[in-house]
Amino acid sequence: MPYKQEQIHAAREFLKKKTLQRHSKYRKLWKLASADAEKIKKHIIQNYNTKRIIQWGSILKPEYFREYSDIDFAVEGLSDLEFFHLFRTAEEQTNFTLHFIRWEELPNYYQEHLLLLGQVVYERK
Repeated sequence: MPYKQEQIHAAREFLKKKTLQRHSKYRKLWKLASADAEKIKKHIIQNYNTKRIIQWGSILKPEYFREYSDIDFAVEGLSDLEFFHLFRTAEEQTNFTLHFIRWEELPNYYQEHLLLLGQVVYERK
């Protein structure tokens, strides 16, 4: 049995509304995560003598941020002890999952990859 035009229109409107609601939800989550990422970045700059901070992933692309997204940081210039202390204190500042990497431990090809896809958000002068 063929669908009537009004049924097709109603289905399209329903799907459009659900899509807008979903995008709005993800945008709100991204705003919260971005605020937390900024707070963590400032904490790193103020409390650690890091050379550079790189971010990548969906935190840089709001249209890709979802409820399972995390906040990605690569930090350069910290000792092992400083790095683990930073991770512990950063976890206290957000409810989002954090992904921290020590820059020095990354292979060169991965460093290049992160610099292409990511963003240097701090560099000591």
